[in-house]
Parts: sequence; C-alpha cells; structure tokens
Amino acid sequence: MVGLLSDKSLVTEPLYKSGLLSDTPEPDWQNNTVIQGIFKDNPIIKKIIQAESSGNRRAFNKDSHARGLMQITPITALGGVDEQGNKTYAHGMYGKTLTLLELYDAEKNVKFGTAYFNALKKSFDDSDRNALIAYNWGPGNYKKWKKGGTYEVSDGKGGTVKKTYTGRGGVFKELPGETQKYLTDILGGGRPPRKPEPPVNVF
Repeated sequence: MVGLLSDKSLVTEPLYKSGLLSDTPEPDWQNNTVIQGIFKDNPIIKKIIQAESSGNRRAFNKDSHARGLMQITPITALGGVDEQGNKTYAHGMYGKTLTLLELYDAEKNVKFGTAYFNALKKSFDDSDRNALIAYNWGPGNYKKWKKGGTYEVSDGKGGTVKKTYTGRGGVFKELPGETQKYLTDILGGGRPPRKPEPPVNVF
C-alpha cells in the first residue's frame, strides 16, 4: 500500500481500460452511514484513508496495483500469500474476500481495510504504530525489520532490495522514508524538542 496516485492514473488501470470501471460519478462516500460509524468507533481509519488516498475513492497505484480509499492490494483482497510468502489476513475478515472491482466500492473497501488493520493490530502487540508499519510496508517486511538481520524486502515498486536491520524491536530510522512519513502523518509526533540550556551566570 505504497504511494498515492490521482484519478489520472486510471488510464493505466486494466479494469478502466476494459470498460468495467466507468466514469459515472458515485454518491459522496463521506455521507455513508456505515463508514461514518467506522470512523466513530475507530478514528484512526479516517487518518489512514487520508494518508493512503487523500479520500479519492478511485485511487489506483500503478506499481502495487493497490486500489480505492484504503489502497488495498489485489493479493490482500483476494486472499493467498504476500510477496514474502506469508499468508495474508484476507480470509474470514468479515465473511468474504473482495474482487478487484469491489475495491472501488467505498463501503466495501473501508470495511475490508478496517478489518485488515484490526487484524494486523491484534497480531502485532495490539499497537496502532506496529499495525500502521505493517499496513504501509507489509507484514513480512515489518517482521524482518523488528527481528533484525539482512533480508530481501519489498521496494514498494514491485521489486526487492537487500537491507540490513539492527533488530531490538525495530529502529525507526531504518524504516523506509515513506513509512516514517506515514507514521508521522497519522500519529503525529516526531523527535521531542531539546530541553533549553540553563542560563549562564556571567557575573
């Protein structure tokens, strides 16, 4: 779920080129009562949507092929294994998987993305921070980063790159720059300001 593209990227979307995804405008998804209920119960989901797609229901990532409001990848939506060979969290989330076309349905996308995020959170110490890293970078990459060692990890563009991680529960600065920004945008924070130096008595 890496990167943010605009409606212009739809020209590279196979579903759009085949005519399955139309240009017909849909009702404003933000007025959907189911989605509003999700935001009320889990406010971080609204922030994830903003970071992933800027609220663009038709967002399509030409590299990862992630789609929709929460930028869900096909392998996650359809079930199976991710690029590291790990089972995805798709099966049994709320009773079904999603087709690629359904990823553009705002309500289905948000319900599925929320269930996926909650599953990641449950798996990774019930931590929003850990779940966000796994959501953005992939659960396989998260596990390698936290454990430490040298691995082939996703570069976010459909390829891999060799990286060495310190481990010890994960070092923030060793995360990809995009994932660092992702965490900061959603959770806020950053490095705390330095404490002011005490005044010097020159007399």
